[in-house]
Amino acid sequence: MADLTLTLGPNKSEVGDPQPHLAEIIPGQPFDPTLNYVGKMVALDPTTRRWTLASAAAAGTSTGAIVGLCVSQRDRGISIKKTGFVSNKELPVAPALVGAKLFLSNTNGGIADAAGTTTLSIGRVIPATDGYGPDNTPLVFLDIPWN
Repeated sequence: MADLTLTLGPNKSEVGDPQPHLAEIIPGQPFDPTLNYVGKMVALDPTTRRWTLASAAAAGTSTGAIVGLCVSQRDRGISIKKTGFVSNKELPVAPALVGAKLFLSNTNGGIADAAGTTTLSIGRVIPATDGYGPDNTPLVFLDIPWN
């Protein structure tokens, strides 16, 4: 299992989306302001009612949990993406991964190309078409189930 690296540009506080009108994003969510969540997988802690870093290895943060990708962090809260594209400039994936499922990683906040301790599939790698990415670079499409 290899973790994929989501890289934000300098002074960037948001994860890019080449097709934002297709996204399902929940804004203004409570969080711990001492942590940086942007670009990381998060899970809702039902006890504290705040978002925490998600891990496939941690009890309660994967199977049956409400999980998403934190796409922005502001003073008023964080925004969580459940469904939609992730910019290939920030989450580059190899062409060989087209068609592959992506999973919640055992690493806190991570995305992996293989299942961790629990098998929470969070999306797929799809081939980009004109307008979605440069030179048809593969894209990540998140589709996180909330069971």
